[in-house]
Amino acid sequence: MNDVEISAGGSLKVSKKVIADIISSCIKETEGVAYVASKGGIADRLAGNTNEDNIKITTIGDVLSVSFGIVLKSGYNAVKTAETVQESVKNAVASMLGLTIAKINVNIVNVVFDD
Repeated sequence: MNDVEISAGGSLKVSKKVIADIISSCIKETEGVAYVASKGGIADRLAGNTNEDNIKITTIGDVLSVSFGIVLKSGYNAVKTAETVQESVKNAVASMLGLTIAKINVNIVNVVFDD
């Protein structure tokens, strides 16, 4: 299923791409995150793969479960950064779309060191 349906006297369909874009925006705005990790590494980023390719979204009714990887900036606490990302994503999706996220899996896949 590519869309999430919300019924409130009518229907609203939200594509997973829209949800992935909101999540990606939250991730990128979080202090300590260099960028959203792509599944295929730098080759995927250069090929222009979308957020939808890098953020896994599973739905059960109107409840979501999301998984994604991030690349951490050096000097930041991994646990605190991941928790901040989780809270930011949860709040943004709830306030913008009225959807509940049951689970947010954050995988720290690399660390970028400044030269």
